[in-house]
Amino acid sequence: MRKVMENSVYSEIYWHFNRRLPKKITDRVWDLNRLLKIQVSFCLFSEPRNWTTTLLEDFCSRVDGKFIDCMWLKDWSEENQIILKTGNWKYPVVLDEVSCLFWRIKDYRRTIDFLVKLSEQRQIWLRIHPANYNCKEDFIKAWFNIIELNKIPFDEFRNSVYSKFEKIDFEFPEKFVIFAYNEYKNMGFCFWYIAEAFNLYLENPWISEIEVKNIFEYKNDHISLA
Repeated sequence: MRKVMENSVYSEIYWHFNRRLPKKITDRVWDLNRLLKIQVSFCLFSEPRNWTTTLLEDFCSRVDGKFIDCMWLKDWSEENQIILKTGNWKYPVVLDEVSCLFWRIKDYRRTIDFLVKLSEQRQIWLRIHPANYNCKEDFIKAWFNIIELNKIPFDEFRNSVYSKFEKIDFEFPEKFVIFAYNEYKNMGFCFWYIAEAFNLYLENPWISEIEVKNIFEYKNDHISLA
């Protein structure tokens, strides 16, 4: 960390990748506009830290929709009213982290029925973790559209990474960018790996992708990096 701490530009780059995902809105906004015109409810299955939450939250703020993080919904008896009475009815209610409802309520059928009934009253968009992929058929039966959003394309990922390296006077090796993208499903881990690779590369330009991986995963052994 010595070289990172000694140089303000290096430090800014390191913490940009290590602190959070870059809040970049991509061409996928076009897809959301298209879905808005269809006027249907849908389930979006996506890996965590895939820019999806940022994308949906920003979209709601621009079209006067309502974005609700299900992690913070505490009183099940009031949730229906919270969702139905907020936001502009011309636009959808986006429920993020819907998997938290399945986990917290611990009643699969009740959760599905609640969401289906809600969709009959107004357009809703659900973001669901792939761990709850088993609910897909129930939503299809209820006439939800199903969208499966995988990681962003590599070129988009690469461009985002290198846009931050424009301020430095050397070229950060692409091998680390390729390795991060191929190694981790979770986009957050991809960017955290880049932060660690940048830090270690400054100290040792000959370090390998695997050496970075070993150090990175050792430092983060308290979380699952699968």
